[in-house]
Amino acid sequence: MFENWQTMDINMLVSILNMQLRNLDNDYHQLCSRFEMDESGLKERLNDAGFYYHAQINQWR
Repeated sequence: MFENWQTMDINMLVSILNMQLRNLDNDYHQLCSRFEMDESGLKERLNDAGFYYHAQINQWR
């Protein structure tokens, strides 16, 4: 599902991440571990696009 997160449309990526966080994962770290994603690389890409993880609501905004 996330094998192409580096090139995926950023809005689609955020939407899918938030859906996974809402339905399956307790936090961002768990999601990255489950899908074997580079946690810091993904965070950097999202932050560069203006999205930040909010742990208290378990979402990227």
